[in-house]
Amino acid sequence: MKYIYALGLFFSSCVLVKAQPQMKLKQERIELGQVEWKHPVKITYDFVNTGDKPLILSNVTASCGCTSVDWTKEVIPSQGTGTVTAVFDAEMLGSFEKDVAVYSNSNPTLTYLSFGGKVVTKVTDFDRKMPVNIGSFRLKSALASFGVVPAGATDTLDIAIANDGGKALPLQIMHLPPYLGVQYLPKVLDAQSSGHIKLFFVGTPPVYGQQEAVCYLSRFPGDEVGNENLFPIEFTYVPEEQQMTASTPIIGVSDDTLDLTEDMAKHRSKIHRTVEIYSRGKEPLQILRVQCFDPSVSAHLRKSTIASGKSTKLSLQLDTRKMNELDDRQQVILITNDPLRPVITIELRWQVEVQK
Repeated sequence: MKYIYALGLFFSSCVLVKAQPQMKLKQERIELGQVEWKHPVKITYDFVNTGDKPLILSNVTASCGCTSVDWTKEVIPSQGTGTVTAVFDAEMLGSFEKDVAVYSNSNPTLTYLSFGGKVVTKVTDFDRKMPVNIGSFRLKSALASFGVVPAGATDTLDIAIANDGGKALPLQIMHLPPYLGVQYLPKVLDAQSSGHIKLFFVGTPPVYGQQEAVCYLSRFPGDEVGNENLFPIEFTYVPEEQQMTASTPIIGVSDDTLDLTEDMAKHRSKIHRTVEIYSRGKEPLQILRVQCFDPSVSAHLRKSTIASGKSTKLSLQLDTRKMNELDDRQQVILITNDPLRPVITIELRWQVEVQK
């Protein structure tokens, strides 16, 4: 009997160990290399909850006042993703090493992240810092992303750019939409030097949701637009930020990650799923937009305004005949009037069997 009791304790302890959140980071250490003096740099750490219980980040702190931090504050379900961001002010010249402490209900409960580099008056390591070439210009990324932008926001996107060529070139973004303004620092970029393009909102985008402005970076005076100098600007436009009150709308979602592996294995041409959307606040919840990003996915919401305490259904369909063979996931986003969760992402995932 003692043996059976001990064995039972062993198996129950194994279950307890397994049933917990687990924060798995893509990178715990990020090398920044050269950072331009007095130009703050943003560092992003992505992670996945690989455990089988919801993950909650309770606090994030930086090792000094030169670094501000932010993090995903929503509950992160199993296999859900989140981020920790740090902004380093780059006010002091010289080498630096900084730590960020992340407190969570994961195991361990305290995780240290770090980043390092060197603040310089003039950046010279263009190859490593700016791997994307558009003509003689070098950039960190081929896509400029604002992230989530609330209506009325005055967000500014600072894009570092370098001229790796042998002559001075003017900076110009072509086909910029009317709701975006731009400032070039400097207007003409000398050979083998770096500068900045600052983008900011001066008007209102046409609709809520994830958007992409198709713009082009001029490589030389008189340049024309084409795939070679395409420079898209991406953002997710959401309602204006509101103060939290006792009557704030609150959204609940029955499931934000849908596993379609079994349906895929049965080679079904159309796969259907239903997600329940709950209104948990005292004021009505509004779904301002449902957005799909691929012809293979369609969505239908029964009601866009949901009274307090009520719910509605979001019907999703994946048409496998319209899919790219390389796809292993799709997503649908909801834009809401919940000030804490203005963007809800629902992922459709499946395991792809590799033919050997």
